Amino acid sequence: MKNGVNVLANAIDSLQKALLEEVDVATAASLKDMEEQTPADLSARYWLQVFCEPLNRKQLLQIINGFMVPLLNDDQCRKLVKFLLIRFPEYYTEELQQTPPTQEGEAELSKKKALSV
Repeated sequence: MKNGVNVLANAIDSLQKALLEEVDVATAASLKDMEEQTPADLSARYWLQVFCEPLNRKQLLQIINGFMVPLLNDDQCRKLVKFLLIRFPEYYTEELQQTPPTQEGEAELSKKKALSV
């Protein structure tokens, strides 16, 4: 019985050490992320939110199309599209029902045809 208690105590001790190592690694990664987000970066995000708040839809759309979209990479665009489809599905029901065109030119052409009819 005494040998079983020692084995159990050793197992608990090794488990605690492994868990502590994992927590240290996770904490170090989150601390590094926090260091990279400097107060100036956080402040800039805050002021961006404050200045965009009073704008109407048309003004926000102009900012997004003219400035923000060109700054995003392909992966960020995909994540944003996925978020929009999940968060606001009611706005995209027509687009989801259609098959996607193979080229951007075909998309513009189909929009023009729809508007002319």
